[in-house]
Amino acid sequence: MNILFDLFTPQHFTGGAGEYIRRVFYSLLETIEDSQLDVSVVGLLDSSLGRYAYSDLAPEALKAKGVSVADIAGTNLKNIIATYSIDRVFIGAAQYWGARFDVENITCPVVCVIHDLCDEEVNSTCLKTMENDGNMWQTARGRLSKIAHSLLRHKMGIDRMKPVVGMIRKNPNVDVVTISQFSLRSIEYHLGLKSSQTHVLYSPERISPPLENPHDIHVRELIESGRKYYLMLTANRWLKNAERAINAFNKYVELTGGEEYFVTLGYPVSTSEHHIVMPYLHASDLSQLMMHCHALVFPSFFEGFGYPPVEAMKYGKPVLASNVTSIPEVLGDAAVYFSPFYESDIYKAFCSLRSDNYEYYSQKARERYDIVSARQADDLKKLIKLILCQE
Repeated sequence: MNILFDLFTPQHFTGGAGEYIRRVFYSLLETIEDSQLDVSVVGLLDSSLGRYAYSDLAPEALKAKGVSVADIAGTNLKNIIATYSIDRVFIGAAQYWGARFDVENITCPVVCVIHDLCDEEVNSTCLKTMENDGNMWQTARGRLSKIAHSLLRHKMGIDRMKPVVGMIRKNPNVDVVTISQFSLRSIEYHLGLKSSQTHVLYSPERISPPLENPHDIHVRELIESGRKYYLMLTANRWLKNAERAINAFNKYVELTGGEEYFVTLGYPVSTSEHHIVMPYLHASDLSQLMMHCHALVFPSFFEGFGYPPVEAMKYGKPVLASNVTSIPEVLGDAAVYFSPFYESDIYKAFCSLRSDNYEYYSQKARERYDIVSARQADDLKKLIKLILCQE
């Protein structure tokens, strides 16, 4: 059997979908080797992009692993499937394929992962109009312009998925996979695909880097100082809702006289003496920062799954989290929840984590991590079986 595997998506960026595909890829190779299966993996790449976000998924590295490389630059999926005698296709992030490739021409069996419908969800509710909702958008004209842009983005999201939906409806041998019950219902609502057509398999744990002494001097100094700090990741993305969380924390310190700090990764500027900004970090440094934080803050407006809270819970760290989309489903009763739309509610969450209940939430975090990680491991095995056509 020859499997065409999506390595086009992780060419673009490191992050949720890229980490997901990378973990699935290595698990697939390991299963093939351990079971001595007569299966060849062909990695789909696009040399015209001129970059590879993961060096271990670049062409030379793949060839060293015994993985053939199919370059789609200047050709199409139909030709690649014929040239490499492909028996099965793994699409790791459907929205990227729908916008780029002739997916409707795939007639062989397919495992198609739809992580979430972020554009459709966010823009259909006009949540996008909240981005940069300060002075720039105070006028009615500005608001209307933003709403129009939001609706256009919503249409683009739907258009991008049309070829994928067409393939799913035309090809009877497509297994659709998504990563949460929330995403399942989102797919049903926006795309009209019945829930019975879709497997809900949690995102697998990311490949963990070896723990090392911090490379970044600021990370090392912060940890060695023993300061109590809350941590927020990817604070440069508006959907992660950093501004409201920072404002709520600053108010918390002001009103309570607290001595805690708020560390944000990617936020452009510090907003107070208790707000520490850091750039994106080496993966090992990020793990160290998470291991030593007081709690993780996760004020996101939208998540299909959400890796950071689960990773924090692995270290027994309490999580203050939004009560929307997939987040309560994944974190269960282990988090301190708040509405991401109200700074006062985020402030309340900071006030709710106290010295007399800290150990309670820490223990709940460990327990929830054990539950979620066990399901992640089991669901990864199910996904590999789907790809190998073993169930």
